[in-house]
Amino acid sequence: MKNYILTACVAMLFCLQLSAKGEGDSPQVYMFGVAGAFGDTIVCMTDIQLVESAKVGKHGFLEARNQYAYQLKGYLENVLGMPHRTCAIFFSEKKSKIEKKFLKVRKRYQKDDGIELRYVGESDFKFKQFSFE
Repeated sequence: MKNYILTACVAMLFCLQLSAKGEGDSPQVYMFGVAGAFGDTIVCMTDIQLVESAKVGKHGFLEARNQYAYQLKGYLENVLGMPHRTCAIFFSEKKSKIEKKFLKVRKRYQKDDGIELRYVGESDFKFKQFSFE
């Protein structure tokens, strides 16, 4: 009899755990952007930012990733006067993973003496929330 009660309690806790992870809950997404132009030696990198509205699809791709790239491209063109930039967005749901990727990308550009690496701080540029409706 005690085994049945214990089993029922464990099953109930398991069900409560599953319901706590409802579809309304979305994990946090961290991202940073990199922008460069083929005819220019300047590469811009943003800080790592937590983007509340960002969503990662079931296949592991950042939804509307092109919209975040266009936000960065628009900032570089309109505010900094740097046209024709190709922008890449790096993202992860784990902060430690995105920090590791950030350091790897930054190190790659710092190695090259012909590249000038410029940082775009979060106070200057921040990814805006994107509506998925």
